[in-house]
Amino acid sequence: MAIAVAAALSLPLENPIATPQEAAAERRAKVKPLLDQLSERKLSLRQFAYLSWRLADEHGRPHLRFNHVSVSHWFNGRRNPSPEHRQVIATLLGLPLDLVDDAFDSRKPLRTLTSATPKAATIYILGRLRTFEYPLTIRPDLDLSAPAVYEGEQWEKMFCAYPANLKRHLNCARAKLCGWIPHDSFKPLIPHSNCLVLLKRPTIIPSLNDPEGFHRRIWFIGLPSGDVDIRFMYREGTSYVTSKPNQAEQRFRKNSVDPLGYVTGTMLFRLELRS
Repeated sequence: MAIAVAAALSLPLENPIATPQEAAAERRAKVKPLLDQLSERKLSLRQFAYLSWRLADEHGRPHLRFNHVSVSHWFNGRRNPSPEHRQVIATLLGLPLDLVDDAFDSRKPLRTLTSATPKAATIYILGRLRTFEYPLTIRPDLDLSAPAVYEGEQWEKMFCAYPANLKRHLNCARAKLCGWIPHDSFKPLIPHSNCLVLLKRPTIIPSLNDPEGFHRRIWFIGLPSGDVDIRFMYREGTSYVTSKPNQAEQRFRKNSVDPLGYVTGTMLFRLELRS
């Protein structure tokens, strides 16, 4: 019996389970033709989204519009665009619809080492006199290890069920843009990891010498790869200079990155997974 089990374990699986790293590599490979087109046209995610508004307005179909946060989620594999939005993407990039469909069809939730079982979690809200706790379940396909930006009430989709009590407590009508911070790299400026914070849309990116200097702001930015990252950032000439704690600065052309929003200092909640 032991020999049979050992032999069975040595056989390759017909459909081997992909690791998160392998799944991410496959997603990047599939979407690369789209990102290449954005790069060739020197379009940021925000500029590309603006083109969708122009196209939608020209045809009198406002539902075809999308924003830069949605584009970032699509190109990161967190969500799939609707069939109509795929047609818009294909039109704007001058690509065959089949190629666009192929890029996103493969981005449907893949089997990974994270099972399809919802993740039990406790949500903590820091009050003036006490900490409030809410037991909730997190979607099994949600990658909590990656930074993310949520427009309006999109953060509700983190959970398996509508978080009515949590939303009522937070009174999130004022939360137009939120950011998910998975790590504690920015301590003590951001004291917690696995937290959702309020963001503010930028009107101007400060230079190093401006009173509102880069040391006071932590930014969520869309990178040329389509990933969302959290960095310090300031403007220098026609470039943005970004950095992370204990890492060298990195310089980007202004039209190659998308400043999505900066951290306001208000934390909506902190999350801990339960075993």
